[in-house]
Amino acid sequence: MPNRRSFLKTVPALAGPLFAQTSAPPLPLPDDSAYWDKTRDQFLLARDKVFFNTGTIGAMPRVVFERTVEHPRQNGATAVRHCTHIYNSTTEIDQALKVLRAV
Repeated sequence: MPNRRSFLKTVPALAGPLFAQTSAPPLPLPDDSAYWDKTRDQFLLARDKVFFNTGTIGAMPRVVFERTVEHPRQNGATAVRHCTHIYNSTTEIDQALKVLRAV
C-alpha cells in the first residue's frame, strides 16, 4: 500500500517538467521604436505623458482598465436584482424604507 513518504518522493520527478527552464523570447532593443509604439498604444495615457508609478491604480493598459471598471459597472447594473430577494413585494420595500427614514 502506498504511503505518504513514498508519494512525496515521486513529486519532484512528476513536477520537474513544470519548473523546467524555458527560453524566453529576447527583450526588444531600446531603439526598436515599432515595439515601443505598440506598447505605448496599449495605454490610455496621453502620448506626451510618462508614468512610472506602476504600484497603484495609475496608468495601466487599456485592457486592464476595462476589466477594472467592468466589475463595478456590472455590480451597479445588477445591485437591485441582488437585493430584491430579501423582499417579496413593493409593500415590504416601502415598509423597510419607512423604518430606515425614521432612524
